[in-house]
Amino acid sequence: MKININKDFLKEYKNDFWKGFSMTDIVHIAEGFLCAGAVVAGLVIGFKIPITIAIYCAVPVAAPVIFIGFYKYQGYLSVKELVKEYMYTGNTKRLLYESEETEPDRRFRITGYTDNKNKAESRRKGA
Repeated sequence: MKININKDFLKEYKNDFWKGFSMTDIVHIAEGFLCAGAVVAGLVIGFKIPITIAIYCAVPVAAPVIFIGFYKYQGYLSVKELVKEYMYTGNTKRLLYESEETEPDRRFRITGYTDNKNKAESRRKGA
């Protein structure tokens, strides 16, 4: 028995801008090439290194830029969105609440530490 299930639109129907790449993919490829070109130009002009060695030195600079453009966490979140989610989760303070199901005599109260002697003395004094 074959059941037709709708395809996932985010994966199956990507926005193709040029030869299967989306616009963000092409922008990150261009940024990677620009970074690599800047490194090659700096090494060749500034340090008089042969161009082939300069290109090998530029690959580790360009690769992370291109990787950031292509990587999708769990197929959906880009690296920029993933960092935003991590920062939001880290900056969210602990959410505290007092549930209504607790018994009245066993409620949790945030108070300063007092030992039993001080409690007994304060009750005797009527405070």
